[in-house]
Amino acid sequence: MVHARIVTADGLAADNDRWAWAPTNASVRVIVVSRDRAARDDLARILLAVNPGYRVTAIDGSPAAIHQQAQQQFDLAVLHDFAGEMIAAPNRLYVFPPTDASPSIPLHVIRSVAAAELQSLTGAPPLATPVLLGATRVIALPEWIKPLAQGSDGANNLAALPLAAAGRTPEGWVGMIAFDVRDHALLDPDRQEALLLMIDTLRIIGAPSDRKIVMTGEAVPVATFGPATLLGPDGTSSRLIADKSGQVHFRPLQPGRYALTKDRRTVEIYANYYDEAESDLTNVAVPATRAAAPDEAQPATASDLRAVPQMPLLMAIVILALLLESALMVRRSQPWGSRDV
Repeated sequence: MVHARIVTADGLAADNDRWAWAPTNASVRVIVVSRDRAARDDLARILLAVNPGYRVTAIDGSPAAIHQQAQQQFDLAVLHDFAGEMIAAPNRLYVFPPTDASPSIPLHVIRSVAAAELQSLTGAPPLATPVLLGATRVIALPEWIKPLAQGSDGANNLAALPLAAAGRTPEGWVGMIAFDVRDHALLDPDRQEALLLMIDTLRIIGAPSDRKIVMTGEAVPVATFGPATLLGPDGTSSRLIADKSGQVHFRPLQPGRYALTKDRRTVEIYANYYDEAESDLTNVAVPATRAAAPDEAQPATASDLRAVPQMPLLMAIVILALLLESALMVRRSQPWGSRDV
């Protein structure tokens, strides 16, 4: 996390402090399990694109491969059509969850459909053109998992199908992608929304659990799994009660640092005055520039921005052009007379 601050006085003091995410070199151990080699390779490539710091281990899900990794500890497990009971990872993303019941999967698969349409993302207007997906699981989500995208199976079913979801447990994140990713479905240029949905879900479940960057005025849910004490930037404190999903909700009205404390665990929330999307430096390319020499450094001065009227300048140019044209006409008329002009 990067903290930037403007130390000189200006007209908008609320925006003088900004927090942002920046790339980190800390390695995160991730395991990808899929019986399909193409799906396994696609998921591994997408993970490395989301975070180059991921150390990805990809296995085929055979008993021998699972037994070999059973003693390893991973930070994130991406499981394609696989339960992964023996995989030790606090954060899990189930892609096309298996239909066989397993106590390790907190998702109930009702049935499967041959195809589904991605129609909308949570918090966004419906897509102008629905995206046709392949085989999809119809899943009943528990209360603590929030849907990220909805769709339809195209069979006059009025109930929206959750196509992606994510939620927190005391152990870590649980994410879900309901549609199959075989046959390079995520790399199909006609289904880019499916790839973006996968990337957004990975970023959600890969976010730090002890800190968040938000914008002022938005509703902020935090998984505390019990009553928590909120300490604001101005030093005021309040008591928050968790809902059925274990989350507390509040709306930061002041920029600055908020602290949510439950028992001995503290979650830090940093509220920027502007949009949270401007607080992600992960994909910002920093151009290589030559460092200025000490004698080249310019003193910091207060900038004075004002609008410059353009009309007098344009009128002066037009008048100058007319004078030049008149001068040329007079010069040409002197040798030959006015009739030749």
